[in-house]
Amino acid sequence: MRKEKMKFIRTMTLPLMIFSGTATLFAAANPNDFASPATVEKFELTDGVTAYQYTFDELYGDPQIVSVIKADLNNPAIETGIFACENKIRTTTSEMAGKANAIAATNFGYFNMKDPSSPAGALKKADGTIESTGSVGGDCTGYFSQTDGEITISPTPPDFNAVDMARAGFPTLVNGSEIYRKIGTYDHIPGKHNRTAIGITEDNILYLVVFDGRFKENATGVSCYDLADFMQRLGCDAALNMDGGGSSTMYIKDKGILNYPSDNRKFDHEGERRVYDIFFIRAEGAGNSTAANDAE
Repeated sequence: MRKEKMKFIRTMTLPLMIFSGTATLFAAANPNDFASPATVEKFELTDGVTAYQYTFDELYGDPQIVSVIKADLNNPAIETGIFACENKIRTTTSEMAGKANAIAATNFGYFNMKDPSSPAGALKKADGTIESTGSVGGDCTGYFSQTDGEITISPTPPDFNAVDMARAGFPTLVNGSEIYRKIGTYDHIPGKHNRTAIGITEDNILYLVVFDGRFKENATGVSCYDLADFMQRLGCDAALNMDGGGSSTMYIKDKGILNYPSDNRKFDHEGERRVYDIFFIRAEGAGNSTAANDAE
């Protein structure tokens, strides 16, 4: 197994070219909406995978902290997948990330709060077990699926028997490079909250995004529409909102929890909620993603 050494860089200005192509992160139709971040931290995790954490004095009208992982999936050494809790007993993102040998991970799908031992919405695990094929947000449900390492995000359900793994989320944020047309009439948990999202560009760049929230002085959080706008500005062709609120967590190897999970109601890195599954990224040699999780 190749061991990757994380490089840590801190600067007070946003790198001009952290994303592929010629557009910067905040190039947008209405650039006045986006002041430069007050601080940015950059973490080189491995070739093609970088994490960033931005602190804004004001973004979408409030102070924000947003953590972003960018992964170039054109690099054959990068593996991705879903890792579900073992024996249907929820556990933390960091614990599952460790078991998956991940270099980066976020919480992922919803789970049933009344029956925490079951997922909410579709879940096909890496071992081929289909726990559910259901929607989770009506006609705003979106679906992540992965087959032979290729990721698809779509408002259309996949063929669960044909894909390697799949998970439902909602609402769909971006579809065909445009903010999803139904998002204006549906905002899961209205208001500004912690949010977790996954997005993919046409040139196969993956983005994982976590907005912190519920800390008025430090990180207010965003609406689903704000999140859709952010994912579109990243250049995502498709993007999906996943479980948020106190579940929103981002992990990176050698540092641990990067963001400020709110489940303990303290502005620190200790407030992880026990969740049902994670989305992980790892480097070649850390294990086989199709065999990463065969929990019953």
